[in-house]
Amino acid sequence: MDDTTRKGAVDRVALLTPLVAILTMAGTLAFQTWQFLISERDKREEALDARWQDAVKTISGSSNLSPGLIALQEFLRVSRYREYREQAKDLAVNIMESTSDQTVFRNLFNNALAPLNWSDLNRAVALDRQLLLNVQPVWRKAWNQQTNQTDTGPLSDDEKRYYDFFNEAVWLITPQIGGVLRMPGRPPEKEIDLSFTYFNGGDWNSIDFDGANLEGMWVEAMDLRNAALKGVTGFTGVKLQNTAWWEVNSINKEFLDYLQKNCPFSLDMRYGPKKNDCPKRAAIISGFRRAVQISFLPFRLDLFPEV
Repeated sequence: MDDTTRKGAVDRVALLTPLVAILTMAGTLAFQTWQFLISERDKREEALDARWQDAVKTISGSSNLSPGLIALQEFLRVSRYREYREQAKDLAVNIMESTSDQTVFRNLFNNALAPLNWSDLNRAVALDRQLLLNVQPVWRKAWNQQTNQTDTGPLSDDEKRYYDFFNEAVWLITPQIGGVLRMPGRPPEKEIDLSFTYFNGGDWNSIDFDGANLEGMWVEAMDLRNAALKGVTGFTGVKLQNTAWWEVNSINKEFLDYLQKNCPFSLDMRYGPKKNDCPKRAAIISGFRRAVQISFLPFRLDLFPEV
């Protein structure tokens, strides 16, 4: 190698050395930055997990729910806690299933489930189902078999409190369930299972119950005008109390026969969410005629007593 060639190589090495040093420094800084970000993320996740565990521990280990509920509501509302939101919803439902405090229930329900959507429908239905199980002993004690009416006189103060709490809770749940069922775009895989539930005073008009399981469902003073019941898959044990079911838009024959036998029209009963005065006979027959005609069922005038 002659002197000229050697000198050129030395010059190139001299030029490249600072560049290599810069690239090495940049790589080192990038790696250190990445390590720092990972470390900070891990610290945030650890701190968040600790905060979540503290909230759960506070709720589980204290008769005073207030501090734990405040922390829980943060996990339900704040966007940076979204990875814990599903767990927070489950915990909120567990608390609502066991409380008798109307304020606690209302706050948790509004933060965890309202406004209700398809993804949380099963949570709300399960909550309603558990509350119905909880109130059964109170209802049995309050039922006067001689008068066939509810009498809260024999109830203790705690039982009366739960009786009122249950009504308030159901009045909160019922319209939310109806709102979801009325939503367009029902997921194809979504099954509607309202079995063994209780709803009261809701506006459920024009809802399509296609494919719904209503076995053991008890509804009271509901508005079912123009609802579609022809696609209901299960209805054994359904109780439609103070509910003008003949105002529906369609119904299958088996369900119709069941309702005629088990939930007959009565002139002495008030119907609908506001339990309005019994509708005029002509209006009743008109609504029922529309329902059965759409279902291609024979109309029977003898379903209604003379007035």
